[in-house]
Amino acid sequence: MAGLAPRRKLVGLTQAQLAEALGVERATVTMWELGNNWPSARVLPLIADLLVCSIDELYYEPAAETSSAAAAAPSPCAGKA
Repeated sequence: MAGLAPRRKLVGLTQAQLAEALGVERATVTMWELGNNWPSARVLPLIADLLVCSIDELYYEPAAETSSAAAAAPSPCAGKA
């Protein structure tokens, strides 16, 4: 879950705080963040709510500001036929 740790840090939660809010051990959150284990389908919506993101966003690292700006910029070929 490449997006879990960055989003957890973004909202200012420690692994222990997230674990407590979810009713799991801190080591469980560590395993999720390292990709050694996956949260159950029951827990995914709770994680997304706590981290203010979609479930899909938990699987991917947040895009860097520069990448977002570059992706949003119109292509120099746009509109040419």
